[in-house]
Amino acid sequence: MKREALIKYEKYRQDYATGLDHLFPPERMVDNYLSTLPDEKEECEWEEEENFEYFATQCGKAYCLLDGTFEENDHKYCPFCGKKIQLKKGE
Repeated sequence: MKREALIKYEKYRQDYATGLDHLFPPERMVDNYLSTLPDEKEECEWEEEENFEYFATQCGKAYCLLDGTFEENDHKYCPFCGKKIQLKKGE
């Protein structure tokens, strides 16, 4: 999503905010948010642990895919670190 669209959304959201969000300029809120996102080129390598039927992630977590494949479940990004998932090829 482009920065301008996020700023427009943040301004709209702040119009209805009940907390202290309205004290911060929308541009600052959006820039703070964007600075927390991983670089689009960064990847999190996932390795399948066959004996335990889960994936060990490069970011130190474990993930179990209960049904189907990554493509069928639309899994593209690690839910833990936000980086793009890279499945490690079997050796």
